[in-house]
Amino acid sequence: MKLVTFNVRKDVAADGGNRFLERRESIVQQIHREMPDVIGFQEVEAPAEQWLKEHLPEYEFVGHGRAADLTNEAVPVAFRRERFRLRGMDCFWLSPTPCVPGSRYEGQGVYARICTAVMLFDVRTGQSFHVLNVHLDHVSDAVRQESARQLAEYCRRTEERTEAPVILLGDWNAHPEEEPIRIFQEQSGYSDATKAIPESFHGFGSTSEKIDYIFVSGRVCCKCCRIWKSETGFLSDHHPICLECEWNPESNRTAPVCETKGRNC
Repeated sequence: MKLVTFNVRKDVAADGGNRFLERRESIVQQIHREMPDVIGFQEVEAPAEQWLKEHLPEYEFVGHGRAADLTNEAVPVAFRRERFRLRGMDCFWLSPTPCVPGSRYEGQGVYARICTAVMLFDVRTGQSFHVLNVHLDHVSDAVRQESARQLAEYCRRTEERTEAPVILLGDWNAHPEEEPIRIFQEQSGYSDATKAIPESFHGFGSTSEKIDYIFVSGRVCCKCCRIWKSETGFLSDHHPICLECEWNPESNRTAPVCETKGRNC
């Protein structure tokens, strides 16, 4: 199975030739070349989501905007229609009141933050599993830490309730050595499938930072993790990260099996 976390960057006119309207054809071409099974998109505004839906008819999109009226940027999960059946979905706010639309932590930036969660059934393998997709606050590390604790608890409760593995995708706005990442891994017991990837955010060539991740529970065996690059220009200001994995039913939740080979596998 192939999963991707992909911050597409919203359409910004000041980006010039790198704005979404100029990149979107390359994005769809890359997806059609790779045909991942599941994609967690971040920074998806309504016009971009509509365009992606129209040009990726093989995929079902799940999710809504982060604002109180369910508009604004979304973090949708897209999955291949022919392979998966949707068994359930949840969309909650990263806040002390996750069921209150538009809610946030004290000290958070201007934007509310959400998690889109789906439970999928794989018709090829008969395996049910969960995919969570997030984009954490860009202002406050303390808020990112609280979000990490909330996500770890949600993952724990979800696995206990359904006995199905969880994969968490997203842009954490945090470096690997920082507290939000440590807190989530310590409290969840999950493995970072992207640990061999040194860079994800590049700012259209202006910087080099690792802030995008794929975390997996113990029943996910990671075979290969790599970044996508286009030969015709930037796909986004973030590299999409692609994980190839399989199910490892002999492992338990707290014993991750993740032997990724890095960016060139």
